[in-house]
Amino acid sequence: MKRLDIRTFFSSSTKNISTNIETEPSEPTEPIENPENNDGNNSLCLNKSKNENSNPVIDLGSLESGPKQPILSYPLKKIGKQNRSFSSKYYEKYFWIEYSVHQDSLFCFVCRHFDNLNTSEDIFKKIGFNNWKKLSDKLEKHSNCKSHCSSIEKYTQYKQSKIHGNVHTQLSDQFKTDILNNQMYIQKIIDIILYLARQGLALRGHNEKQESSNKGNFLELCELFCKFDNNFNVKYHAYLSYTSHDIQNEILNIVSNSTIKVITNEIRKCGKYSLMCDEARSFKEEQLSLCVRYCNGFEICERFIKFIDCSQSRDAESLKNIIINELKQLEIADIPIVAQTYDGASVMSGAVGGLQTKIREKYPTAVYFHCAAHKLALVVTDTCKNIRSSVTFFNLLESLYIHFSQPFNHSTFILMQKKLGLKPLKLTQLSTTRWACRYKNCNNVKMNYESIINTLEEEINNNKNKYAIEAVGLLKGIKKAQFIFNLFVFHDILLTIDLLSQTLQKKNMTLGQATSAINGVISTLQDKRSDKSFKLLWDDITNFSKKFGICLNNEESSKKRKPVDNQRLNNSLVTSTIGSREDNLTGEKYWKANVYNTIIDNITNRMKTRFSDESQKLAKSIDNFFILDFDGSLEFIEYYSHNLKIKMDVLKAEMMIVNNYLNSQIKNWTIQDLLSTVTLELYPNLHNLLQVALSIPVSSASCERSFSAMRRIKNWLRTSMIQNRFSNLAIIHIENELVKTSIESKQILEEFVKCGSRRIQLTL
Repeated sequence: MKRLDIRTFFSSSTKNISTNIETEPSEPTEPIENPENNDGNNSLCLNKSKNENSNPVIDLGSLESGPKQPILSYPLKKIGKQNRSFSSKYYEKYFWIEYSVHQDSLFCFVCRHFDNLNTSEDIFKKIGFNNWKKLSDKLEKHSNCKSHCSSIEKYTQYKQSKIHGNVHTQLSDQFKTDILNNQMYIQKIIDIILYLARQGLALRGHNEKQESSNKGNFLELCELFCKFDNNFNVKYHAYLSYTSHDIQNEILNIVSNSTIKVITNEIRKCGKYSLMCDEARSFKEEQLSLCVRYCNGFEICERFIKFIDCSQSRDAESLKNIIINELKQLEIADIPIVAQTYDGASVMSGAVGGLQTKIREKYPTAVYFHCAAHKLALVVTDTCKNIRSSVTFFNLLESLYIHFSQPFNHSTFILMQKKLGLKPLKLTQLSTTRWACRYKNCNNVKMNYESIINTLEEEINNNKNKYAIEAVGLLKGIKKAQFIFNLFVFHDILLTIDLLSQTLQKKNMTLGQATSAINGVISTLQDKRSDKSFKLLWDDITNFSKKFGICLNNEESSKKRKPVDNQRLNNSLVTSTIGSREDNLTGEKYWKANVYNTIIDNITNRMKTRFSDESQKLAKSIDNFFILDFDGSLEFIEYYSHNLKIKMDVLKAEMMIVNNYLNSQIKNWTIQDLLSTVTLELYPNLHNLLQVALSIPVSSASCERSFSAMRRIKNWLRTSMIQNRFSNLAIIHIENELVKTSIESKQILEEFVKCGSRRIQLTL
């Protein structure tokens, strides 16, 4: 049989080779670079042998694939008198060798790729070794040479760098990790500050020293985080913990400015807004609450801006300068103000020298609206002050509140309610600034009348303290017919007024809707004057009085001296007044004529006066505008068309088109249908004026709500707070929903980094 050499082996049958290879199919061949040009990332190339015509390295391994070590039936080669071939057992001992099928030769994988100095033998780098007789000695000698050992070391480092990166990369990765840890730590500090500020809680404590048992909410929360977050614990107890009050103030200022930026961006997008202001005392300072109302699309937004200390400047001119300067700082001073709403104080509402007049000098479109909720509260207050029976009634309610404010009396009152199976309710203090207090007090007394009677009787019977004498007078007062009648009448009337008050305080209330609600309440009060309404109320009073044994006869008329006729005038015709005649009205008729109708008439007339047709003239015009009545809304349109660049002829056409469309599509369409139909692109003039109509505030209740927040933030333990920190905390707390949805801690961190260099690394 003819012996095969290496040439006949390849030419005769490649099938034999492929069927004996146990490894994966060989990858596509790649040209391998010269070692001198290797950068450590690409495969190195063998130099082409001068004695071979074919490329000697087309089947050798790359750095990605590793040494090529095929296992097959290796061809025999006659060396001396014996036929010898390569054996795969050498792979186990020398991991770095690789076999070229095309050349039937061995190469050193590591020297081919990592001997950049060309100190290794070319036989293992370029030419290939195939003297199988001396293979063992040659491999042993090569494995111990200096250049090969250096290549092995480089190869080992290369593999490690592929896993962990080189030294520079490792240092860079550690640097990035440190920055990421620092950022995560500062973000958690920001989140803690945001949580406390949004909840209106104090950050700092009275004593923040290390040995203090209570360092304040902020530091105590940080220590709580340390228990569950080891990385936070390490950073927190490091030299730079970033928990000082200066850092707190800086972060609060960033959050506040970011929140205001969101608001001012929405105002600029709308292109118009309304102004709402009010003043309130905060300990020894007078704070001005500045709020705005605008439309985000057609969504009504009422936003708090800030508190301004106006203790040194409370006249109209100074207040105007404060407000204008603040609008300039907010960069919205050049945007038209379409309305302004304040309470009825002369410094705010004065027609000659008031704040509203001075604001209109700069913003002609800023029409003034007296806060409707304040006007309604004045109606109730004036009514209660100007009717004699009402004054007596509410004074007695106030005396009941004072009596049951005493700890012993209060606890007895609560226990009595529980004993009767009632839900414990507290009597409220009467106040001219708390709009709902009168209704709540009437309701609580009515619901707990039996508890009050029993508690006062128990106090009198026990006679344990000085309040027993007071209880005698109170018990006598609340068992009178006059008290019972006034209790039911005011409970019924104030319930209607309270519902209107809550409606007027809503942020999304429009001027047209408010006018409709006010007119509805006036009509309701007028209807209550009817005999039918009084009869229903009288039946309730009668049943209640019978339950507690109270006589409803007129006590005052029974005490009057019966008038005596002049005997000289007997059989005479008298055409002039000769004195008071006997009042035959008793019981139901007396209370209706002398108390019920008096209260109804008084409160109805005061509402008509304060919410007169003249004062509601623009409101009616706006109401007509919402139903697309062009002629009926001319006053509103003409008032704003010039300054807002409204084209009246185009506006009229837009209103007709939309009106015809809505009538054809919807039988009884509403304002919401109108708003969902009108778009800025199709109806720009109508869209613009609709935003104006929606931006006009009904009340300054948002300012009043900010004062409630002011009491929570700046309480008796936090009076030393500086103005800027107070105002920042206020906007975060009051606009907490906007902060939660629009402000992220990552965004705050980016601003914090931009504010100045930091002693801990936060950026690359």
